[in-house]
Amino acid sequence: ELTYQFFNFFEHGNIKLSKNLEMQLEKVFITPALHRKHHSQVPNELNSNYGTIFSFWDKFGRTKTPSHSEEKFALGLPKQDHDWSLKEVLLKPFGF
Repeated sequence: ELTYQFFNFFEHGNIKLSKNLEMQLEKVFITPALHRKHHSQVPNELNSNYGTIFSFWDKFGRTKTPSHSEEKFALGLPKQDHDWSLKEVLLKPFGF
């Protein structure tokens, strides 16, 4: 559980790794830049990089989309025009 939490914080952190380190780590692990692709507004990028610790699961499942630390792209939901309140977040799964 502790390992899972460490990697979850690591991949969601706003951490910029050097290009060389990024390329080496993402061969085995999910890096912050690799996981950010999962939050892209581009559908084929959004539907990729599901892993939490190991990137080889996405490679095996053909859901891995390579990423680079210096690359810029839009994140989030395309039609979301404001930050959601706690109430909106809790009601969204029910269609409200």
